[in-house]
Amino acid sequence: LEFRRVLFRSIAARIPENAPVLLSLGEIDCRQRGGIFEVWREKTAGRSLDEVILGTISPYIDTVARSLPGRRVILCGVPASRSGNLQNLSPDDRRLYTGMVRQFNATQRELGREAGMGFLDLHGLTDAGEGQANGYWHIDAVHLRLDAYLEAFKHRFVPRSEEHTSELQSRFGISYAV
Repeated sequence: LEFRRVLFRSIAARIPENAPVLLSLGEIDCRQRGGIFEVWREKTAGRSLDEVILGTISPYIDTVARSLPGRRVILCGVPASRSGNLQNLSPDDRRLYTGMVRQFNATQRELGREAGMGFLDLHGLTDAGEGQANGYWHIDAVHLRLDAYLEAFKHRFVPRSEEHTSELQSRFGISYAV
């Protein structure tokens, strides 16, 4: 983990001041197998899912904030899961899992906002209801098409500030922010 942090800081140091930086955090953490959900159920007895999510996201946000001061950081939310990826879960586990992804996004959005970062709501774009993806924006069971990101910037972007909103509206024709 420390190696990744050092590598990230090394790369971040090369990014010019005031440059926009788009970061995708959490897609692997939110995978059904090997992610937060599985770890929480099998290895974190006595800790709430919210505690595990916060304990996962907080160090990310802290590292990003410390590594990219003076940059315009935008965090990408985790998209909703395709229903086919949820078939092996019981109805109760499916609700828990989709709620976990929703909570992960909400926590990332809030902590990022507190640290002065924008948020690209890919979950809101892809959610057909109950936390399951509509499939329209996916190229496969997991990954999104490029135009999904463009659409999210137009309609599902949460800016870090009003100044940031005005700049994006003028540069990219963004007319709506969540």
